[in-house]
Amino acid sequence: MARGSGKAKGSAASRKSGARREAAGTGRGNLRFRRALPGLTAFAAILVAVAILPFDVPGLPPGMNPLGPAGQWLRDWLVLGLGLGSVAAPLFLLVLAATLGQWWSPEWRKRGWLLSAGLVVLLPVTAYVLARPLVAETGCPPDARSAWTGLLGARAIGAPLCGWFGWLGTVLLAGLGWIVVSVLVFGFNPLTLAGSGIVVASKGMGHAARRVASAAGDAAASRREHRRQARERKRAEEEQKKAEARALAEQAAQEAALAREEAQADPTPAGPTAPDRPTAPSGPAASAGPTAPSGPAAPAEPTAPD
Repeated sequence: MARGSGKAKGSAASRKSGARREAAGTGRGNLRFRRALPGLTAFAAILVAVAILPFDVPGLPPGMNPLGPAGQWLRDWLVLGLGLGSVAAPLFLLVLAATLGQWWSPEWRKRGWLLSAGLVVLLPVTAYVLARPLVAETGCPPDARSAWTGLLGARAIGAPLCGWFGWLGTVLLAGLGWIVVSVLVFGFNPLTLAGSGIVVASKGMGHAARRVASAAGDAAASRREHRRQARERKRAEEEQKKAEARALAEQAAQEAALAREEAQADPTPAGPTAPDRPTAPSGPAASAGPTAPSGPAAPAEPTAPD
């Protein structure tokens, strides 16, 4: 009995140890897989990024995908489903790898998820609402927008939003979504920049208006000053002319007064004056008497002979 009980205990212990070894092996396998999963996910992100390259790779025929038919198939399906949002697929896988491997801090992982989700949703919806007026104007069929909007932007989100809120309401909602992503991911609010730009513009407009008003006031004051100076010059000229007229009048009055005074001082009436008589010359010439006019001398009388 003791021997049988010892064998039973040994078999139970061996089974437990085997279970522990199996569990340990499974745990080590799971640990290896968990450690390898982030790297595999990051490698998948690189493959997806290469598959959706929007340009040709040198050394390959034009239009050929770098990953061959598999890469082309992956690209077609991503573009069909997400449209422009397919560019966020590599970022989505990279954030998943960082989350699995605990590579980034929780804050950066949260920002990565918000950014990738925002790009996946907002890019095709924005492409849909912006392309809709062009399609309505040119008459292109809705399938022409599938490479930009995909099924997510054209049917899953964009079309229902346009049906509920209209085109303008969808544009405003898309803009609000971009603002929310910018604030949550980058801590930047575009409305603050727009508001500061409006404030700066309003201040600049206010300064410009004040400068214009000041210039207009200065011009008006200069015109008023010119008019005042012109009035003063005209008034001064008029005063000068009046002073000259008064001076001329006073001079004429003085001359008339002098003429009256002279007339009062000389009582003889003014008239024609008699010609002056010749006055006798004074001195020896007067005693000699009048002289005979000069001429040829008279002949001498003949004298009687003695």
